[in-house]
Formats: sequence, structure tokens, C-alpha cells
Amino acid sequence: MNSYRITLTLAPLSELECHRALDAIRQYWMRPEQLSRKPWQGAFILTASSEANLPAFETESLFAKRLSSAIWRRLGRYVKITVDCVCIDDDTSSHFLFDETRYRELMTLR
Repeated sequence: MNSYRITLTLAPLSELECHRALDAIRQYWMRPEQLSRKPWQGAFILTASSEANLPAFETESLFAKRLSSAIWRRLGRYVKITVDCVCIDDDTSSHFLFDETRYRELMTLR
């Protein structure tokens, strides 16, 4: 099982939505080792990261989709989400951008 450095970035969020998004991240993934909440155009950018193993059945892509869907369900609306997965064992990386098109696709599947 490979270890990953996983970083999630979400924006724009209200202060309350930062807490809700973090609750979803903790419930559907883990408690992040590093958190950052920065003001941005009257809202916030939330960045959360940790080193972790993915479950054996889950690819980086499936993990990113599952977590993004959980965050959107918790918030009840679209926010832009990026997920960066860097494999510590072999130094490969994957970048996933969840824009409004991906939001519509994933939210109609649930």
C-alpha cells in the first residue's frame, strides 16, 4: 500500500462553510495534519493536507471524487475543489480539479 501526501483546496467558502467542509473531510477521510484558511475576495480559501494511505480498493481518482462529493453534499452547493495526491513511495503525482461541470456530473450520480 502506497503512502500519499494529499492536499485539498476549496474556495470560495464562508466562515461557517469552512467548518462544515472540515467536518466532511474528517468524516470521510481523516483529521488533516495541516490546515490553512486564508481570506480571499470576501470569502475564504481552505487548504487541508495530510500524509495517508488510501484504502486498497480506492484509486487516487476515486478517492478525490468520493471526498469532493461528500464535501459538496455537506455544503449543499458547489465550491471549487482541487485534490493533489503525491505518492511518497515513488514520487508520482495526480492532480484533480472539480469544477462546476464535475459538480453537476457527480451530484446527479448520487
